[in-house]
Formats: sequence, C-alpha cells, structure tokens
Amino acid sequence: MAKQVTIYISPEIHKTFKIIAFEEGRTFSSLVSDAMNNYINNRNKTPEPKIIRGKPLRPTDDKTIDITPFVEALDKYGDAISEIRGEIASLKSNLVPATIDIPQAPGVVGAMDHALKLISDAGVKGLTGTMFQDLMKKGGFTLGPSRTATAALQRQEKIKRIQNRWVSYNIVAYSDIRNKRG
Repeated sequence: MAKQVTIYISPEIHKTFKIIAFEEGRTFSSLVSDAMNNYINNRNKTPEPKIIRGKPLRPTDDKTIDITPFVEALDKYGDAISEIRGEIASLKSNLVPATIDIPQAPGVVGAMDHALKLISDAGVKGLTGTMFQDLMKKGGFTLGPSRTATAALQRQEKIKRIQNRWVSYNIVAYSDIRNKRG
C-alpha cells in the first residue's frame, strides 16, 4: 500500500507536473512516484557524457544525474504555459465592461419610481430600512422588486445608505452645499 507524504516543490514544477499528468492521463501522485523511482534506479549509475551546445557534460561525481530530459520537458511545457498566459492577457485586454441597464422585469420599474419618490419625499432624514419596506408594501410592492429597485437606484447613484437610512443623492448634495455655506 502506498504511503502518503507531504513534499514542498516550487509552483512551476507543480504546474508542470500537473500538465504532464493530465496529458498522459495519469494522477499527479503516480507521476511523482515514477520520478522518484527513476531517481532511485539511476542514482548509482554514471550517466554517459551528454553534449550540449558542442560541449560534453561530464559528471563531477558518481551521484550526478542526467536531468536533460527533465530540462527539455520544462522548456517544452514552459513555452506552452507562456503562450497560454499571453492568450489570457490578450483576452483580458479585449474585455468590454458591462453596461448597467435598468431592470425591465415587471414591477421593478414601477418599484424604482415609487422608491425614489418615497426616499426623496423623506428629505434629509431619509428612511430606515424598516420604514422603507413598510411604505413599499403599502404601495403594493413585494420584497423582491423593492430590493431590485434599491440596488438599481444605488448603481445609478440616485440613492445611498447613510447611517442605516436610505437618502436621495439630490438631498445629500443639497445638504452638503448648505452645510458648506454655513
């Protein structure tokens, strides 16, 4: 039975192994296990000199391991990862921000008009959440359209919450100007 262990590896190696495992239809664990087995099997073998860029590589001691295939795999998958990152960046740069539309669901437009009138009529004091919901219910609007209406009005900067009260932006702007004049 296999033993579960915890190892720490760089994020790049982790990502590369995940990609290789996916491409080969294997689990990450089986790939790591095979890599460890290969290391153990090749540990005491003296690798033959490899030639890189015209220069032979010679082992410095008996425990030198030939990592050329691993480096080649990293190069291959590193390029693929770079290409994917470039595509993602390209897609992100081409995104167009969504426009905010007024909800057109039945009852929401009427609820928006009613909510804006209620909050504007409340003046500088505004309306608490409970007062607002009670007045919306009296106007014949249920909780769903009321919440949608307040969310839409907030996005359009028509109303805002100040100290747990709904207040109209027009009232806020007027009271700010009045307070600055003294």
